[in-house]
Amino acid sequence: GLPQAYPHGSPERDFILWALPTSERTFFVALSFYAGAYLTEIFGSGILSVSKRYLDAGKSLGLTRLQLARHVTGPIMFRTVLPSLSNTFISLFKDSGIAFFIGVRELSFAANKINTDFFRPIEGWVVAGVLYLLTAWLIALVLRFLEGRIKWSV
Repeated sequence: GLPQAYPHGSPERDFILWALPTSERTFFVALSFYAGAYLTEIFGSGILSVSKRYLDAGKSLGLTRLQLARHVTGPIMFRTVLPSLSNTFISLFKDSGIAFFIGVRELSFAANKINTDFFRPIEGWVVAGVLYLLTAWLIALVLRFLEGRIKWSV
């Protein structure tokens, strides 16, 4: 709908049509902005959660700013944000079903095609639901495994 916000022949409209020629690219850009906003907040709050005492200890050891970020802030921040990351990744996977509404061929599109071509709505949507469930469960399982591998000592 973005090209319709500008009049025909305007440079803005031409740029949008050049940058987003297909529904797949449009969805990729939209989901990237959406995910970027969430991940920025998650990582920002993770960085702010690192206690000043750890940074002071690193400075007292003579670490540079880059070394502090790499060896002190990064690991602590990652441990803190991993549960939020797993929720966000699962949510992003489930949000990929929105692509169906702009014509991107994905799982919901395939289920709808089975519904319209073969008049089998239950089979198509049940299989799609099971695939969504299994994939989300697999994402959660992998991220929970990573959470268990991280040592939570202070």
